[in-house]
Amino acid sequence: VPPWLATMRALTGTEEYAGGADNPIIIGWREEIARKFPEMADYCKNYTHDAIPWCGLAVAYVMAHNNIRPVFGQSDTDRFLWAQAWKQFGTEVDRPQLGDVLVLARHVTLYDGDNSIGTHYLGRGGNQSDGVKVSPYAKGDVEAIRRPPAPAVQPRAARRFTNIWASVFADAQVAYPDVAPGWNERPGVALPAWIAGP
Repeated sequence: VPPWLATMRALTGTEEYAGGADNPIIIGWREEIARKFPEMADYCKNYTHDAIPWCGLAVAYVMAHNNIRPVFGQSDTDRFLWAQAWKQFGTEVDRPQLGDVLVLARHVTLYDGDNSIGTHYLGRGGNQSDGVKVSPYAKGDVEAIRRPPAPAVQPRAARRFTNIWASVFADAQVAYPDVAPGWNERPGVALPAWIAGP
């Protein structure tokens, strides 16, 4: 299962709030998209209420959460809140595989299988009966099937950390036997860190 589909599956059951209230989880998705892709921050501010159709927001969130850039063209109708904009995303394919984006006339969702008789795709996405769930879509109603690009490696934004405990070692060779020669004579501490690679 691709990680973006796993993320959407984990969101299953998330629903918009009735009336004037807004589900903070749904509204919060725009924040992560803006954090991962700062050039989208102003556009994300346009999403202010969960009564606004949010199928494109849900797909954009699971993509951004997994370091895949959501569709973001020059105009508003070429950006992720518009279902039809997803026709420009990734690569067009004829047959879907798990996690591919299904674009319909006014909806976008992720492919999560076929129904038992093979007449419908099962789409898992947001704003399906006001929630994240699996719904059947007639294969003939699907206008495009788009395969997401590979996740991009996103550099972590510089952040200030507080209340960090440091481990002080009198002998670095004991704590880190493979430490480079000469480091044993230098004072140092070990700090928690995210490190990609060796």
